Amino acid sequence: MALSTISTMKTYIFGLILMGFSLSGSASATMSDIPDYIQSLVDLSMLVEEDFQVLERELFAQAPPDECFYGVGDARNEYHPAGISCDDCPSGSQPKVNQAYVWGLAKTGDDIWFGTGPNVHCLVIGGYLMADIPTSNESYACEFGDSPYADLLGDALGDFRPARIYKYNITNKELEDITPSAMTAPLLAQSLGIRSAGAHDGVVFFAGPGLSAVNMFAFDSETGAFLGQQSFPEYANIRKWLVHEDVLYTAVGNAGAGGSVLKWTGSKSDPFQFEVVGELDGQGAELESHDGRIFVTTWPGSIGNIGGVGATFASLFMSPAIGAGGLSSADKADWQKVWTTTDYEPDPVVALTYGGGALASFDGQLYWGTMHVPFLSTVAHFTAYGVPSTPDSLVRAILGTFRSISIFRGDNFDTTPEIELLYGSPLYPAYDPMSAEWSIVPNNSNLNPTYGPPGFGNPFNNYTWTMDTYEDKLYVGTMDFSYLLFGNLDIEVPMTFPFDCSMLGMDTDQCEMFEKAYNSISSLFDPANYLGADLMRFDNGSSPAIPESIRGVGNNASYGIRTMIGDEDGLFLGMANPMNLLACEDSELKALNNGPGGWSLMGLGVANQNNEPIPTLSEWGLMILLLSLMITSIVLIRSRSRRFV
Repeated sequence: MALSTISTMKTYIFGLILMGFSLSGSASATMSDIPDYIQSLVDLSMLVEEDFQVLERELFAQAPPDECFYGVGDARNEYHPAGISCDDCPSGSQPKVNQAYVWGLAKTGDDIWFGTGPNVHCLVIGGYLMADIPTSNESYACEFGDSPYADLLGDALGDFRPARIYKYNITNKELEDITPSAMTAPLLAQSLGIRSAGAHDGVVFFAGPGLSAVNMFAFDSETGAFLGQQSFPEYANIRKWLVHEDVLYTAVGNAGAGGSVLKWTGSKSDPFQFEVVGELDGQGAELESHDGRIFVTTWPGSIGNIGGVGATFASLFMSPAIGAGGLSSADKADWQKVWTTTDYEPDPVVALTYGGGALASFDGQLYWGTMHVPFLSTVAHFTAYGVPSTPDSLVRAILGTFRSISIFRGDNFDTTPEIELLYGSPLYPAYDPMSAEWSIVPNNSNLNPTYGPPGFGNPFNNYTWTMDTYEDKLYVGTMDFSYLLFGNLDIEVPMTFPFDCSMLGMDTDQCEMFEKAYNSISSLFDPANYLGADLMRFDNGSSPAIPESIRGVGNNASYGIRTMIGDEDGLFLGMANPMNLLACEDSELKALNNGPGGWSLMGLGVANQNNEPIPTLSEWGLMILLLSLMITSIVLIRSRSRRFV
């Protein structure tokens, strides 16, 4: 994609997101208030990471390089599963780190157990977006069909490598690779990664999707001994585990359609015994206990398939009230769908691509967020309506289907649910196939956001990946995909000022201040300030989220906080970082990176530093109103302008 198009997209997305908030701006403001208010915006300093950090950070462990890489498809590429040092690769090659995510995370006592996901970014590009053209840049390489694994798994999954399993002791600061051998656990080589982990009653489970099943592995949490493996062909995916009232549960996607909630009924001597206690119409994803029940978010069954077979929408399900001993098979048909994507998203095809994100019970309410595989909604739109035939309509489709995460909370789900939109948009683009036109329409619940725009104000936040509480505060970890868009580009190309502000009836001085304010604010939306995952914090239920980090918790190549555990010992983060060519100490010199690629395990604790919130919706009201007028008048009302290309 040309830089000019990317710059236009950035400007449009920025304006589109802000456009929706004119309904929530300061209603009492007058034109006479604008100069002083805009001048205050001009005076805002740049957001920097150090202004946000409150918790001390400790890097516990970092993925080692595990391959000497000569180039895409080079027969000399040599994979070393257990890892190598940075000095082990011959001249002409470079170290590569294939293990990208801490994909499954569990904790027992002082031990943190985790499993990895290999080259997940490449697997998503090939498997979800159906783009398997080999590529390489300073930060990462995806070999697809040129990889030796393509002969086994096909081009889309050619960057697969077997996952690794580790145990880290937070007292001794020791990392132990406990990956069982191929002879002991042959299913590990048939698993796309260890996507989940859970622990209870002396057993630690690791599980992940295989080629045609969910594969599960069990360890003794006291001795570390490997207890065995088992394949579950009736299931296709698994993400999280939950202990509620001394009972262990997990949610899965069924091999056919829908999903299930499972209750563990096994023991250390017979670990792989489960009972189906919940039936879902989509793949089970995240779990949380709230108000004596279990809530589960789901993922959809298909994309771009309105009303067709398997066309389910991501939803929030609630279990029956849980009695002594936990749920049973008698409860499996009694789960209620209390919220679904179409309650919010007005475009039905885009709605099919939402995923249900992380959720947490906090301050008496249930919080949850949405998930958006980058550009999957665009693929779905093309699938449903065909690829647009002109450059204008193509860019409109890309921008019209673009979504950042939304954050909700609610309560009283068993009677009359009260659902609040915390971060999101009151208006979204929606496509009318009859007229082949896009229009801006209210969200389906007519909700205005309480605190701010989608993505916590960062349009590149595409996953609500993790939520957990620590020190009576709620932490939310995101995936921010901006590094994938801009990490290897010249992002010094400025965002342009796209209109003549005299159109808004301002005089010369006001226009000058407005332009300065616009440039100041647009710089906040420059991807250079957003590279890396965001870690947000809710201090209570009555104030907006505060950033703990907006740059990957110290490494902006870490684009996601994939797993999270909060307890009395600290807040533990499993990072997602698929930049497989940023393997060693020279990583900081490459692209826009300030740290190595591959997974990392981090521990956070209280340091009592700064505690300043980002500007809230009301504080930005006038600026948002002005930008709304600009976007509406210039771009959105049946625009035929070449600004779209």
